[in-house]
Amino acid sequence: MNKVFKSVLSVIIILVLVVAIFTILPEINSDIPNVIERLGVQTDNKEADIDFEKEFGEKTMYYYNQLSESERKEYLKLYETVSEFDKSCTLDVDLESANNIFNSVKYDNPDLFWLDYSFTYKEFSNHILIELNYLMNESEANEEQNELDEIVKKIVCDTSELSSDFEKEKYIHDYICDNVIYDFDTYGTTGGLVTSTLIDGRGICEGYAKAAQLLLNAVGIDNYLVLGDGVNDDGTSEYHMWNIVRINGENYHLDITWDDMDDENSWCYLYFNITDSDISYDHKNLNPSVNNCNSYDANYFTVYGIRLQEFNDFDSLIVSTANSLRNGENFVEFRFVNKYDYNNAVAILENDNRRFFSYVTSSVEKSGRNFSTDNVSYITIDKMNYLCIFFVNG
Repeated sequence: MNKVFKSVLSVIIILVLVVAIFTILPEINSDIPNVIERLGVQTDNKEADIDFEKEFGEKTMYYYNQLSESERKEYLKLYETVSEFDKSCTLDVDLESANNIFNSVKYDNPDLFWLDYSFTYKEFSNHILIELNYLMNESEANEEQNELDEIVKKIVCDTSELSSDFEKEKYIHDYICDNVIYDFDTYGTTGGLVTSTLIDGRGICEGYAKAAQLLLNAVGIDNYLVLGDGVNDDGTSEYHMWNIVRINGENYHLDITWDDMDDENSWCYLYFNITDSDISYDHKNLNPSVNNCNSYDANYFTVYGIRLQEFNDFDSLIVSTANSLRNGENFVEFRFVNKYDYNNAVAILENDNRRFFSYVTSSVEKSGRNFSTDNVSYITIDKMNYLCIFFVNG
């Protein structure tokens, strides 16, 4: 009888516990939204109130377009949050997607210059509460935005009469090189901001690339940022950023930072619209890794007839050199398609002063400029079959 009594008692206890649990569960479930609310997580699927065409206009939105449909909704939510200087935003994604969305917003929108490079977060179930950091307050940002708008308006006005996207791109390239100085002291502070680069005239590679992105967007040229490592002459590498530009349906690499020479008001076009093959000589670990830059049609050297298919002597370069000097340049650049021709040209430079002096003299005379004929310097870049000759005022 004791065993039976104990068994019956056990069953009764279990039934009581089951009833109690199911009685309590609704209360627990009903409190979950309150817990989430206290954590700052919103569980509604409210979408951003954005007129896409009006808000983004001519922006390429490359990184936005790489996202899934659900991630794009969260992208717009985050974009709206940053635009309104709100401190936090809940994304209905996992942490990996949240990071991807945050970077996509940063890389597509150089005009969100007040957004810091990182965020803090709280993770709850399928939600990420992002706590945003800003580099300046809204009043300061509005002031800088007004200055930035004036620069953009000037560029749009100055390029309005140009007949091709190539010419507009070149104008922007030259404007940045002419008005911006690469400043190591801004690294880790303001150097990557489009405002510091275009307003203050000082920046690093990120600032150059974002300035180009902003101005190219303004004149309606498709482009996007690409990240990677720049390999220096000594073999060391460092974080780098540049642009992919789409001209007449073809993609090209554009690295204005590496075209801007150290001397003030001096630049070249070695990295103006080059291919994947060319960029791979000294740009590694690209993200995105596939950019489909395979054409030379809008390459600077091709357009100006100085990408040389063959080379016999410097006499064949007199006319193009004189034209460049007559147009106000103090240097000329050439790229050789074949390594053999390039090596031949370098051999003449280094070993045959008479032939090179004849070329320099004839070019200066035809240009009508007052350059010295016996004070000329040059640089060569073997990996790119590149030659640049500098002329000095006489």
